Amino acid sequence: MATIVKHKQSGKTYVLIGTGYGAYKAMLPGVFGGSLFPQEESAEIPLAAVSDRYGNMVWMLTEELLVVEVDGRPVGDYFQNVSDRPIPHENAEETCPACGFRVAATARECPSCGLTLMMEEQED
Repeated sequence: MATIVKHKQSGKTYVLIGTGYGAYKAMLPGVFGGSLFPQEESAEIPLAAVSDRYGNMVWMLTEELLVVEVDGRPVGDYFQNVSDRPIPHENAEETCPACGFRVAATARECPSCGLTLMMEEQED
């Protein structure tokens, strides 16, 4: 079976082929000392390989994709019997302060990094 993902900005659907990381490392001459004291910059970029209906493969940022279907079932079906993990609604999401992962506003823990999230209590 397959995992179907949707590109958030364009609304196009794709088949998820796999995931990975793009990485880069750059060395720029430093402001003081030029090449003797270079500034180093590096990062990893989470990517997903996806395919359109014609078999064209493209690498996309994982944060731009939304899982729609897994093995022929809507992704929400897999969470119906899990009481402690509410299904996030489109407008009820927040960002984890530790890793930047999108989590449901009512989540107690980030599913990506495991950070315990504090819920703010509202006073009437």
